[in-house]
Order: sequence, then C-alpha cells, then structure tokens
Amino acid sequence: MKDHLAKSQLQALSVGLLPFDESSSASQHLSTCGRCQLQFAEELTGPATIAAFRLTPEMWFKHDHLNLEQLTSLIDTQIDSETVEILHVHLDSCASCRAGLKHLQEFRHKNAGENRPVILDRPAQRVNAVFLEKLFTRPRAFAIAAIIVVCVAIVSTVLISKRFRPSSAKDSKVAIPSNAPAGPYTGEAKSSNDLTVAMETLKDGPQEITIYRDGRLDGLNQLSSNARQEISSALQKGYVRFPTVLKELSPTASSLRGSGEHSAAFKLIYPSRQVIIESRPTFRWQIMLGASSYQVYVMNSAGKQVVRSDLIASTETSYVAPHRLPRGEVFQWVVIAIVNDKEIISPAPAEPEMKFAVLSAQDRKELDVMNASNSSLARGVFFARTGLLAEAQIEFQKLVQQNADSMLPRRLLKWVEETRQHR
Repeated sequence: MKDHLAKSQLQALSVGLLPFDESSSASQHLSTCGRCQLQFAEELTGPATIAAFRLTPEMWFKHDHLNLEQLTSLIDTQIDSETVEILHVHLDSCASCRAGLKHLQEFRHKNAGENRPVILDRPAQRVNAVFLEKLFTRPRAFAIAAIIVVCVAIVSTVLISKRFRPSSAKDSKVAIPSNAPAGPYTGEAKSSNDLTVAMETLKDGPQEITIYRDGRLDGLNQLSSNARQEISSALQKGYVRFPTVLKELSPTASSLRGSGEHSAAFKLIYPSRQVIIESRPTFRWQIMLGASSYQVYVMNSAGKQVVRSDLIASTETSYVAPHRLPRGEVFQWVVIAIVNDKEIISPAPAEPEMKFAVLSAQDRKELDVMNASNSSLARGVFFARTGLLAEAQIEFQKLVQQNADSMLPRRLLKWVEETRQHR
C-alpha cells in the first residue's frame, strides 16, 4: 500500500472495524509509515477512542459473529475445550449470538427432545497459554493481533513523549502539595479538581475532623499551623516522623561497659530506654534475692553523676528522684544491690546501658495544648513525634474504636505497634 491511510480507515482500524481484507495491508503500511503512525496515535489518544480502546480478548472477535455450524457444535459438544473457550469469548460480549444460541437450543429441544443446556453465564476464566496459542493461529485473529501490537507500540511512544516533554504554562498551574500521600494509602487518581474533595471525616472525641486531598484540615483550629500540618501529614502517610531521640536510647553494642560474661541477677524496670514526661521519675527495679540494701545512681550524657541515693532498704524496689532532672536531656541509671557485702550492679557491665530521656520544656508546654484540644488524634501524633510511643498507641487505639470503618487511624496504630516491637 503506497498511499497514506485515510482518516476513516484509521478510525475504523483503531476500533477493529476495518474489514479483514484491508486490515492486514493497513497494519503493514502503518508499521513503516511515520506520518500514518502519528495520525493513528491521534485517533488512539482522542477522548472517545481511548475510552473504547481495550486489549481484552472479547474485543478481538467483537464483530465476528458465530455461524450456524459453530452454534450447533457448541450444543453437540463436538469441539475441543480450547475452541469452546474461544467461542465463549465472543459469546460473553455479543448479545445477538447468545440469543441465537438460545433459540437454536430451544428449537432442538422442542423438536428433537434435546436436553443438553449450554451454560452461557459461566464464571470468568483466565486465558491460558494453550488458548492464546490456538487463538493467534486463526487468520483473522493474527491480523488483529498484529494491529494490536502496532497500536501498543505507538501508544507507548506517544505517552513517553508526553511524559518527558517540557512543561507548559498551562501544566504548571496544577500544584502538587508538599505533604501529598507517600505511604500505603491508595485512592482515586487525583486531578486538580479532586484536591478540594474531602478524603475522610473522623470522629475524635466530641468533635469531627475532615481531611481533604490537598492536605487541609477542618477542625482542631485551636492548634498551631505546624501542628495541624503534622497531623495532616501523619493521616496521609500512615506514619509519623521517627524521633531521633529513640535512636540514641536504643541499645547498641557500643554502649557495653565491660566484658563480663554474666548478666545481672535482677533487672531494671522503669524508665527503660524511653522518653518520659515527668522530670522527677520514680525508678523501679526487680527484687534481688539476698540483698541487704540498694543504691541508685543517675548520670547525664556526659557521664556526670546527677543523682545518688542513700542506701535503700531491701524491702523497697523503687526510688523517687530527689529533684527535677533537666528537661530535654538523656540520662542513664544503674542500681547496685549489696549481697553478702558484695556489689551486684544492674545492668551488668556486659549489658547495654539503661537510658531514658526527659521530655523537653517546649514539648511539655505543647502537651498542655494537646490535652486542652481533647483530641486523641492530636495527642497521638504528638506522642509519636516526641518518642512517647506507649502513650501514642493508647491514643490511636481510642481513635480506631471511634472510627471502626476507617483505615486512616488503623494505619497509624499499626505503625506505632510495629515500631515498638522492633525496638
């Protein structure tokens, strides 16, 4: 074919309506002619054509109606299973052939006593390799398959060129929000108009909070813009920025204080590698059998001693700090048990240091604001961001109970639970 394809031919070819005798030569010409490829791509990328362009098997034989011999073969089951599958591909999308098959079956039943029903509304089946092989050995199917391969190649080229072309002034009007979802949450594709649509409304104590696709929040207006943005980001992503202080509190091999082979005979209980709200904590530990007394020591990150208790009776397993510890700092603590005039220290030299951090003064003031908001969501995000993971888990559990059908609070709860498990 030397002449270029007419627009009507391209339109018919794009939807599989070109007669068989023309489709083969047209597809061959299309594979070598750049001009016709561009015009064909325009037909494919048009709004009406794109909506109708599908590569599903039922579209390949949409216009190949079954003849009487094929309908009779279906009723008499005189053909192999692969051919039956091919014919059913067309029957699934052609009401005319389904009606013809039904009328032929009724006629055979009425006049010859036939009673072998054909199941038309069978469950959808995955087309296997044998079916595809048989399908593409048919002459007309081969021509249509060639057209489809060319179409896919052209559409891919057009889409790639659009993806990497320079942005125009019109394209730059659509702004992507900086806090767009980056986590597992999936929803409808967002267009510039969809950004103003509410993603979800959550019950949160006595109030409701609505989050929009552009990250805006309705509710919690008493909080600062930074706090609201942090809450919005957490809802969209399904997690909260991991606090760096928790990395410092995590046990590491470098924190070992000796080379002893044995662990302490008793363990420290609280505070245990966590952030705490109170600045005068109550230290707690397990009882040491045979101990006559205990003594508690607290050091700051520089190794300077900030607390040293008097001897504590063997019946006591707790001790309240005698003064407030500086906020925003990291500390380590040990307990020495006196057993038969020998000192047994916990944690043992072969074990990591027992550290904790006191919530900073600024975060302590912000916590008062969060408590005043009466919002489990606000408190949960605040606790998670500052390293108070146990408290965050409690607040997210409350939020899940109030919104049983919502995935947003469930994702936050799952994140904090997994984070605590891996610490």
